[in-house]
Amino acid sequence: MNTGKRRAGRLHAWLLQKRWRRPVLIAACAVLLPILLLGLAGWFLLFCPWGLYHANNPYSLSGGLTAPPTPLQLQYNGVTYEIDDDVVNILLLGVDDEVDETDPGWQASVGKGYPADTLVLCSYNTRTNKAVLLPLSRHFVALQGIPSINGKSIAWQQHDHLNLAHTYGESPEQSGQLTKASVSWLLGGIPIHRYISVKIGAVRHVTNYVGGVQVFTLPDFAEVAGTQEGDGLLLDGEMAELFVRGRSLTGMTGRDLDRMVRQRVFLFSLLDTVKKQVKENPLFALGLYQEMAPYISTDLSLREMGNLARGLLLQGGEVALEVMSGDEVDQVYTPDEGWIEWFVSSYCMRPVE
Repeated sequence: MNTGKRRAGRLHAWLLQKRWRRPVLIAACAVLLPILLLGLAGWFLLFCPWGLYHANNPYSLSGGLTAPPTPLQLQYNGVTYEIDDDVVNILLLGVDDEVDETDPGWQASVGKGYPADTLVLCSYNTRTNKAVLLPLSRHFVALQGIPSINGKSIAWQQHDHLNLAHTYGESPEQSGQLTKASVSWLLGGIPIHRYISVKIGAVRHVTNYVGGVQVFTLPDFAEVAGTQEGDGLLLDGEMAELFVRGRSLTGMTGRDLDRMVRQRVFLFSLLDTVKKQVKENPLFALGLYQEMAPYISTDLSLREMGNLARGLLLQGGEVALEVMSGDEVDQVYTPDEGWIEWFVSSYCMRPVE
């Protein structure tokens, strides 16, 4: 009798266990499945290399012009170079959307877009996790594409300042693609895989968002800042915009090359500030992107943005700077002979084996 009761008690306990087992499993799945899916999405976003950075610009040199050979090769110092598939070339554009659109001279000289006030090529080697920044003078004279009236064809026939290439597009996306094609032509035909254009108003918001950007006072900014040359200077949003845009303020030379120096200093200081804050809080990068999103046009995919953030911010990728050797006369910039070939062979190509 007692044995039968014990068996009945064990059976009852087992049934109670069985009764609770299914809800527990369902609850566990409800918690773990989203975590697993988020983990897979994060891996796909940040680490999966498939399908990234394919060159997809619909505009390129054609129609009897001096189009580069395919695949592109370069002879430099007796060595034959070819495109390095591990290198991604991204064009960074600062777009001046605050120009006076009622100015008759401005209306007569450009198309529907806004001029690119700042142009910087970022060549990122995905194999070594190293990037190099190359500022480009807005006064380069480059071949430019002008859309037809119906917008269905592009005429590659206008030589003008490089910053005006961004003005001929019918949309921010087309302007970015046309500028990519002009820069590709200028640099001997290397692929420019992606572009990021940022409206100038973003400088104020981003600088304030990161808590200010620490720079040193350059000679042509000392009077504006009220400091001595070489002194440390913490830029707030308003001062940062003057630092990167100003050309004709008190004490400034008005030369585009001098302004490019300030833009390089600001860009590197901002990047260093962001990398430090991302290291302390990885979610800072997401907040920064949300702050900049209204000011950005890009053909980078979300996955490609994640890949860049992982390499250059989370993993501390190395970023270097190259300053083009050349001179500017009468608002026309001319690089030293052989300099572009040296840069392209050093950072965008590899020796043919």
